[in-house]
Amino acid sequence: MPLSPTPAVPRRRRRGGLPWYVTVGGIALAVGGLVASEVLRRQHEIADATASGRVAGLDGPPCPTLTPAAFAAYRLPPQKAFIFNGVRFARRYGHADCSTLADPVKKGGAFVPVCQFTGPVVLSVTTASGSWYFEPGAGRAATVFVPEGPPRCVLAARFGT
Repeated sequence: MPLSPTPAVPRRRRRGGLPWYVTVGGIALAVGGLVASEVLRRQHEIADATASGRVAGLDGPPCPTLTPAAFAAYRLPPQKAFIFNGVRFARRYGHADCSTLADPVKKGGAFVPVCQFTGPVVLSVTTASGSWYFEPGAGRAATVFVPEGPPRCVLAARFGT
């Protein structure tokens, strides 16, 4: 018995679908829109924190500093530590309140982490660049600004204003 040729199978046509590149382009636009809105939201939050004026322009005498050896031998080492925006802060006593300020040097959403302390006695600030140690003393409020490079500690703070 002779074999009959196999009938040709008709190709199925895709109906109602979009080409793959249109779908991928739409997803890319949606993700780009979400990223852009998040960047704008963050810039507005930084601008609002800066405009609140609680710590912007705050200045005072510099906090006394400690060497790493003096800090290690300190009789009242820090017992309370936390991380804010990638910066580790440690203190002995008191409360902390942190925020961000628009970086006056850099533009485009760059910010400076700022933390205020009610009476820390001793502070350590650790960033990717290293560790710094301050001794504001008992009952003395302090504010630490952490731009790129070494942090700046001043003996002044504004709480609740």
